[in-house]
Amino acid sequence: MISPDQLQHFDLQNGDLSVGVLNYGARTTYLRYQGIDLALFYPNFDDYVTGIPYVGAIVGRIANRIGGAAFNLQGKSYALTPNERKNQLHGGPNGLSQQLWTLEKTGAGCRFTYHSEDQEEGYPAAVDFKVELQVGPDFLEYHMTANSDAPCPINLAQHNYYAIDLEKAHLRLCADRYTPVDDEQIPTGEMLAVKETDFDYQTLRKIDAGIDHNLALSGSPAAYLETKSCALTFISDQPGIQVYSGAGLSAPFKSNSGLALEPQYFPNAINTPQFEMPLTTPETPYSQKLRIEFSQI
Repeated sequence: MISPDQLQHFDLQNGDLSVGVLNYGARTTYLRYQGIDLALFYPNFDDYVTGIPYVGAIVGRIANRIGGAAFNLQGKSYALTPNERKNQLHGGPNGLSQQLWTLEKTGAGCRFTYHSEDQEEGYPAAVDFKVELQVGPDFLEYHMTANSDAPCPINLAQHNYYAIDLEKAHLRLCADRYTPVDDEQIPTGEMLAVKETDFDYQTLRKIDAGIDHNLALSGSPAAYLETKSCALTFISDQPGIQVYSGAGLSAPFKSNSGLALEPQYFPNAINTPQFEMPLTTPETPYSQKLRIEFSQI
């Protein structure tokens, strides 16, 4: 059990942008531009340990869902720890979001590091994870990397909930296809056009309450979000983006009051031949970059 004296928090600032970071789960706590809070956060750091699991965290080893909490790799089967019915979500009940990372400041930014042992939550290989944040006067960059001692799947995602009012917020995505899912929210392997569906955000529009779906990115910027008096532009090097309106959020937050925009590989890609597998090896380390730019509307 994590104790309060193990928690370490830094306040980072550069110009108009202020960011809070916490070593538990490599979290971003508050995100403030020109004095406006743009992300949901707990005022007490202890609440991150006992509250909603993924608020502001880096999730993995595998973000999103793995059907049946199992996969095969190089002829060997791996059973993972399920935490959403029979499936695994965001790396399991003790995934990266539930671990204490080493946290150090780096100028206006910071660096998180964490060593994951072989077989942690059922995953093969020992892995050294690193997340570097760079805070600019009007941008925030996340660079997530991982080095493994053997082949293993890795798919990280940054899980801020961006504060929204569904009646006022607008979203645009550079995504022309989506991945249909079954009743367990596991992709079927199909790729369908978003045109004339509820998943068509190719033009700026209001956000549907209850959306929790993966879309295939087709260009840059990945996403553009207008909320309050600010605009957030998301630039990513990932093939997909999970869009979740936060319908399942509970007190102290309100349902559908936080929008998670999570660039990543497609859900359950490790078990879906039609999708690119997020495989990391000692020769091919994992790397993901996410840049968020802030501006006035």
